[in-house]
Amino acid sequence: MLITRVDGFPDNFNVVPPSGSPPFGPAPPGNFPYTNNIFSGFSPAGPDFFSVACESEAAPMMCYTSATAVTGNNTNLGTGPNYSEMENEAATLTLIWELDEVTAKLIAAHRSLDGSFASDRDGYPQADGQLWIPGGPPAFINPVTHYFDTFVQDQTSIELQLSGTALDERIDWVLGVYDFEEDGENINPVDFTPASIQSGGYFDYSSEALFAQVTARVSESFSITAGLRYTKEDRDYTPDQFVEEMPLAFFFGGALPYNCYDAVGSIEACSIGSRVVPFATVNNQMSETTPMVNLAYQLNNETMIYATYSEGFKVGGFNQRIFPPEPSLPTFNPEYVKSYEAGIKTQMLENDLRVNASIYLTDYSALQWLIAEPSRVGPYTTNAGEATIEGF
Repeated sequence: MLITRVDGFPDNFNVVPPSGSPPFGPAPPGNFPYTNNIFSGFSPAGPDFFSVACESEAAPMMCYTSATAVTGNNTNLGTGPNYSEMENEAATLTLIWELDEVTAKLIAAHRSLDGSFASDRDGYPQADGQLWIPGGPPAFINPVTHYFDTFVQDQTSIELQLSGTALDERIDWVLGVYDFEEDGENINPVDFTPASIQSGGYFDYSSEALFAQVTARVSESFSITAGLRYTKEDRDYTPDQFVEEMPLAFFFGGALPYNCYDAVGSIEACSIGSRVVPFATVNNQMSETTPMVNLAYQLNNETMIYATYSEGFKVGGFNQRIFPPEPSLPTFNPEYVKSYEAGIKTQMLENDLRVNASIYLTDYSALQWLIAEPSRVGPYTTNAGEATIEGF
C-alpha cells in the first residue's frame, strides 16, 4: 500500500459536466482554492435553472463567477458571524474543624457561566432571503451551514466530610455527604440550506451521594481498605426545538418532507413554528452503589505490593441536537466500569530511585458511543457494546 500526502489545494480539470452528473455543474477549470461554492458547486456551466440563475446579472452570491472568484489560497468569503464570548464566575470555600476525635471538613463551590458563540462553517458569501432565481419562484437562499450557540449555566456543590481514627489508630475512617445542583439553558439556532431550526433546550440536574471508607491495619505490614458510595441522579430536560425558516418549502409543497409536532405533541406537517420534538420535560433518574476494596502489604520499609478492585459509572443523559423530527427526546443510559489492578511500589538507593509497576484490567459495559447514521443529520450518543482494556 502506498500512501502519499500532498499539501496545498487541488486543481480542478473538469470543463464539461460528466454524463449523468447532477444539475450542479463543476467550477471553472484551473486552481480551485477554498471558494464560496466549494459546497454548492453552482456555476454557469451547470444545466437547468442553475445556469439560468448564475448567468443572470443578479446572479446569487453562491454562483462561481468572476465577481466571486477567489484569487488567493488564504481568502475566506464567508459573510456569516464568527465570534466566541464567555463570562465565567466562580467561588469556592473550604472550612475545617479539628474536634477532639473527629475532623469535620466542608467544601462548597458555586460557578456561573454565560456564553455565546457563532460560526460561519460554509465560508462563502450569501444574502439570506435572496431569491435563487431573480424573478423566479419563491425559493430563497439560506446558508449551507451557520451555527449559533448560547449557553447559560449555574451550578452549586457542597460536601461535608467527617473523618477520624479508632482502636488505637488501627482504624482510619471517613464519612461524607455530597450534593450537586445545576440548571441552565443551551439554545442552538442552526441554519441549513433547506431549513433553519432552533435546537437545544433547558436543563435542571441534581446529584446526591453518601459515601464511606475505612482502612484497617490488620498488622504492622498488612492493611485493608474498603469503601462504598451511593449516588442518585435526577435529570430534567425540556427541549425547545422548532422550525424557524423553510426557504425551499416551495419545492416541497409548502412544507418539509417530514412529520413534525404541534405544541401538545400531536403529529403535523412540518411548517414554520412546528416542533422538531415535543415541548415536554423529559426526566432521567438513576441510582448506583459502587464499591472499592484495596489490599496492601508492606514487604519492608521500601517496598509495598497491592491489589485493588473498584466499580464506577458514567451518568446517562439526553441527545439535544435532533433532526429529522422524533416523537420523544432520545436518551441514553449509564455506562459501567469494573477495574482490577495489582502492582508493586518501591523506593531504592536511599529514596533517589522510585520504581512502580502494575498490571490492570478494566471492563466497560453499556458503553456510551457517539455514533452517526444516515437517517440523522448529526451524530448522537447511545449505549452500544462492551470493551476491555488490559495492560501492564
